[in-house]
Amino acid sequence: MTGVLRTAESTSGDMKFAFPSYLKDQIMFDHLLDGESIEWHFDNERQVGVVASTRLEKFVHVKRAVVYGESNSSFRPPQQVRDNLPYLSNESDAAICFSEVPDEDYLFFFSEERLFKELDNRGGLFE
Repeated sequence: MTGVLRTAESTSGDMKFAFPSYLKDQIMFDHLLDGESIEWHFDNERQVGVVASTRLEKFVHVKRAVVYGESNSSFRPPQQVRDNLPYLSNESDAAICFSEVPDEDYLFFFSEERLFKELDNRGGLFE
């Protein structure tokens, strides 16, 4: 079963979020030219975003994105991901969750509302 690692909120209207510091080593990589980066994907089956330190064949690859900010922890989901996740709009204060998948090096990125729906419906995340 996956485990919830972090809930974060964006209240600025620009959909910027911060990675928890303990996830950096797992999810970010140092790009030769651009520095700290992550790979964004989309899981069509579950309709959630996926972040990883490498490109994943099992999901739709969206793009590589730079992680920015003084502590290299700020990120904004790419427009293609935001377009497919209705809770990520500039008009709403989004609350998101990261969920770790055992024995895998990626994280699901989804809404707090989705978290509770998954737990209520199936007794576990994405099972």
